[in-house]
Amino acid sequence: MPQLKGTEHWNYKHGKCIPKTKCIDCNKKINNCGNGRCEKCASIHRNKIYGNPMQGVRRFGKANPNYKDGRSELQSMIRGLNEYAIWRTEVFRRDNYICQECGSNTGSKQVHHHVKSFVQILEDFLQKYNQFSPIEDKETLLRLSLSYNDFWKLDYGKTLCDKCHIKTFKGV
Repeated sequence: MPQLKGTEHWNYKHGKCIPKTKCIDCNKKINNCGNGRCEKCASIHRNKIYGNPMQGVRRFGKANPNYKDGRSELQSMIRGLNEYAIWRTEVFRRDNYICQECGSNTGSKQVHHHVKSFVQILEDFLQKYNQFSPIEDKETLLRLSLSYNDFWKLDYGKTLCDKCHIKTFKGV
């Protein structure tokens, strides 16, 4: 079937675009020759018919499907502690700033939790102190994290170069 172009196209209007003045869904003023919808309504309409209705909808906090009781902010707060920076430095010093996978001593390095991931340690911590809410009792949990040994065990960390650190997440 040949593609119809120009004057043969079914929507050809003798060289002129006759724009619709208002969106058929929201009555917003438009000046395009499309399907009679503003860009926002056209996107919503397209997604309802052809794809994910939540595509393009930004979901934060509890509306996000990956939301887990506010622990992301607590995780960031623990990693922002001075004690965490000291722990990282001690792991670097213990490993002599050398990647423990490939032996590289150049480039930037990361400390990787390898015995237990940081997320696993955080989950164990929150289970132990389940009487506290990660949303309402952040300051209390932050103070308690200072005495929770699993966060600060040097054996749980190892030095990796950026390339090896990426490989650990990709499972290569």
